[in-house]
Amino acid sequence: MAEKRLILLEKKFERDDDLKREYVRVMAEYLEKGYSRELHEDELSAESDRTWYLPHFAVHNPNKPGKFRLVFDAAAKVDGCSLNSALSSGPDQCQPLPAVLMKFRQRGIGVRADIVEMFHQVMMRESDQAAQRFLWRANPDEPIKEYAMAVMTFGATCSPCSAQYVKNSNALEFTERFPEAVSAILNNHYVDDLVHSFTCECDALRILPEIVWIHKRAGFDLTRFVSNSRLVNQRFNDDAEKPKVFSLDKEAGTFQKVLGMCWDTGKDALRFATAIDKIDRNLLNGMAKCHHVYLRSVRPSSRMFLGSQANLATDLEEAGRVGRRDTSGSRSSLEKMGGDARRFGQPQRSAMLQHLVHGRSSGTAHICRRQ
Repeated sequence: MAEKRLILLEKKFERDDDLKREYVRVMAEYLEKGYSRELHEDELSAESDRTWYLPHFAVHNPNKPGKFRLVFDAAAKVDGCSLNSALSSGPDQCQPLPAVLMKFRQRGIGVRADIVEMFHQVMMRESDQAAQRFLWRANPDEPIKEYAMAVMTFGATCSPCSAQYVKNSNALEFTERFPEAVSAILNNHYVDDLVHSFTCECDALRILPEIVWIHKRAGFDLTRFVSNSRLVNQRFNDDAEKPKVFSLDKEAGTFQKVLGMCWDTGKDALRFATAIDKIDRNLLNGMAKCHHVYLRSVRPSSRMFLGSQANLATDLEEAGRVGRRDTSGSRSSLEKMGGDARRFGQPQRSAMLQHLVHGRSSGTAHICRRQ
């Protein structure tokens, strides 16, 4: 199975030179960093009941053009069995995403950072590496060689729980020395993302170095800091590590990704962004069909919601056509409607979402932007 998947991948390389070039680079980087290793002759002959060969593939991130994440397909089955079927996912140790975002909006100084290649910083026992073998060759003319991943992989069902366990266990060793930093690591992390807020810049400049130091004790490198404080940005980012800034449509502003949402660090507001020309036409058509088929069988309030979604689908599709035709700098029809996710579904929006979108708590019952 793994060999067939490799041959299919090589056929894909024939149609995409850029993919092949990047794939070869990533594989070479894995060997250089010690994430993977080539198997010796004695290891090849010493197979055990844990021996398993993983196919691999690339997953592209639309926010990072030209780059991809290498995923090992632990869900691939042979005779009805896969590696994931033999693994336990373990308990979910991640903090609830709404809770992380709510706490992120509590204090005046917001900070986001992430651990670089978190899964790959956790080593596997040598006896377990046999279950993470894979096949690879940079050129179809070369013989296929066998390798093993020496670290946790993207795709294994146990990786998220194991990584969280290592991160938390390491932090707990420093509870007495750095209580505030340990609390931030335990309660204000979502997988590899630190999403935290501080009362003032002094607290941020005091606690963040402690968080970074604690992570380094476990081999985790916390980088790419983003904050609404210029002082924090300058202190924790050199020129090489500053995150990329991207614009939202034609509206001026500085936006950063925070757990899938866009954070306007200038206005200190969270918002949603959608690339109109990337919306699947089939999705829009499906929304409209669902509206017509189920309209008679739902409650009046649900009819209103479905109707608004069907109208929104039509508006988005039209905005996509106008936006693609308009190259003169004029505003698209969606922008004329507001261009903001807050424009739609206003009656149905919860108080929590209002709090997330409109700003940090001001210490009063009224939800408003931080003073």
